[in-house]
Amino acid sequence: MKEFVNATELTLAADWICRKMSRYDTRRLRLHLKRHRRKDQIFSGYCRYSDFLVVAAVHQRLPLPFSLAKPVASRPNRRRRCGFDYIWQEMTIATEDQALVWIAGHECYHFLCKTRQLSGNWETRANRYGFECLAEFSGEHPVQLPLFEKCSPSARARSHRRPRVIYG
Repeated sequence: MKEFVNATELTLAADWICRKMSRYDTRRLRLHLKRHRRKDQIFSGYCRYSDFLVVAAVHQRLPLPFSLAKPVASRPNRRRRCGFDYIWQEMTIATEDQALVWIAGHECYHFLCKTRQLSGNWETRANRYGFECLAEFSGEHPVQLPLFEKCSPSARARSHRRPRVIYG
């Protein structure tokens, strides 16, 4: 890792995130873990592609435990105007370490896709990767979710709909 800053006291989560990311080529990754005070968000993060900076932040006073629900896949639905439905996953976040692992996993997924170590840089896949990291960190088995159909970038550009889901 090019740079690692842990401005939290959450060493258990920070050490786990470093071990998880050591499986990949992270020579260009700059990872910052921190606390924030924004009243409208309990956690936040971003991945800046220009310098491969990943920032994951949790609120100083998290309302624990809380339920986290995010879309993790989509499936076709021709009756809807947009042509798809989201598949949602929900987990209970019981500790600050778990919240930091989820948001860091989500944002690191965007870095891994940008550096072409993983494919499919969509928010639903980043959410799913965050949940997989959280399940691995918590010692649970992640729920098997449907796989996305792969298509070429040119085919994706021609299509205005989300990718189809393959159940298998």
